[in-house]
Amino acid sequence: MRWQAAGTHTGGLLGLPPSGKHFHFAGMSIFRVADGKVAEQWEAWDKLDLLQQLQLEGASGVVPAPEATR
Repeated sequence: MRWQAAGTHTGGLLGLPPSGKHFHFAGMSIFRVADGKVAEQWEAWDKLDLLQQLQLEGASGVVPAPEATR
């Protein structure tokens, strides 16, 4: 399954204080179903993209985007 998520950073995340910034990212989930139930799940999403969007006051982002470092 391919999915998208969006929201506003209003709570702590990975030890970072809330920034109030809007974010969006996409990912994929793969499920293994056995006997009609989800037996395993794997997810992949771009965490670097999310961190680059979480702009902190006075900074270009938690992890600056490549164009921001030039």
